Amino acid sequence: MNKVYVFEEGDYSDRKIKGVFSTIEKAEEFRDRWGDPKEGGDCISEWLVDEGSEVPVGMKLFYVCMYKDGSIYSVYENFNPLEYRVPLNIRWFPSTRKDFDDSRMFVVVAAKNEQHAIKIINEIRAQIVAENLWMVAKTF
Repeated sequence: MNKVYVFEEGDYSDRKIKGVFSTIEKAEEFRDRWGDPKEGGDCISEWLVDEGSEVPVGMKLFYVCMYKDGSIYSVYENFNPLEYRVPLNIRWFPSTRKDFDDSRMFVVVAAKNEQHAIKIINEIRAQIVAENLWMVAKTF
């Protein structure tokens, strides 16, 4: 896949894209010449061109965050198709408690509705737990 290198400056809501380049060298040269140290928060990030997986017709995207026992932390519709991947990317949130494990998995999934999204992620969660891959698996 082709890559581009994006030079950004600023922090939070003041963040601006200053240039998109075909090589890291060109991005660094631009930053060194035109970057403003007073702006702060400058960075060069690498992006794949045409990244993302096609969302199946008739499906919506949902964020699902689930505990190890299958209970739901949160679920809501996602409107950014660039966050959808096949195989599914799994992000982990480690436990914040000492008295019990409240770690959770976070996945963006294509589904017909919220209940369908929960069912898909619960089946993935069950398989991850059965294979002892909790907090380890990166994709599914």
